[in-house]
Amino acid sequence: MPNKRKYLFVVVGILVLAWVVYLFYREGSREPIELGKVAPDFELASLSNQTYRLSSLRGKVLLLNFWATWCGPCKEEMPALERLYQSLKGEGGFELLAVSVDRTGREDVEPFVQEQKITFPVLLDSLTRVSELYQVYKLPETFLIDGEGKIVEHYQGPREWDSPLYEQMIRQLIIRANPSRFGSLELIPKVYAAEIKESNILEEPTDNEGHARAWWQERVSSLNTKIAEVEAKTRETEAKIHSLPADARILEVRSEQQKLQELLQKKKDLQKQLVDLEEEARRAGAPPGWLRFK
Repeated sequence: MPNKRKYLFVVVGILVLAWVVYLFYREGSREPIELGKVAPDFELASLSNQTYRLSSLRGKVLLLNFWATWCGPCKEEMPALERLYQSLKGEGGFELLAVSVDRTGREDVEPFVQEQKITFPVLLDSLTRVSELYQVYKLPETFLIDGEGKIVEHYQGPREWDSPLYEQMIRQLIIRANPSRFGSLELIPKVYAAEIKESNILEEPTDNEGHARAWWQERVSSLNTKIAEVEAKTRETEAKIHSLPADARILEVRSEQQKLQELLQKKKDLQKQLVDLEEEARRAGAPPGWLRFK
């Protein structure tokens, strides 16, 4: 009996060791998921029974989200993902795929999607093959993939996807992935669209690049005008401070000095916006010297 027990322990030990070695080599054989690398290709079916292959979406900017119905933070960000999708889907050049890792598959996923009125494609990865391929371990996880199929950003945890930060970032990638459409009105951030359409800066030239240049330079001109106004008010305030009589009340002097500090800070903020604007245009693919800052 003791020999049989000893033999059993040896067998169990060998099996455990073999499993550990298998896991080690399986994980070690995978390429690490890194920014700047091409996203691993895969093929999955959606709730609508349509098959999606990642490589077939090349040329589009893709937001690839891994989630589950049992994941609270995943459900928390779903409305923001839907709003982002509604905002960008009509412009072309963008796709959002939500990969469910629910083991039960359609049984739990479909009721949730219907209840939340989700309209973007939801893919089923009940065997978690794709989530393992992407080395997902903390839901929700999201990958932002550019038009060349390369991973630009990797996010862990929920996000306010409909915030201007993410929407603008994706729009810039869309512009870069579609240079022939660069600067079209459809790709100008909506916060400026109404203002641009009402102005006359789009009358000439009529090509897309001309539209884009006019739009960016209008923003530069607007910022430079605001800086000039602040500089004029700063000079006025400085002159007023110097003209105050020696016996002026302390509170009056302090008040003017406070105004001066606020004006100087405002000028600094506006100048930073100019620098940020130049960087934004560069990331969007604008040629050097496009904006011609003053």
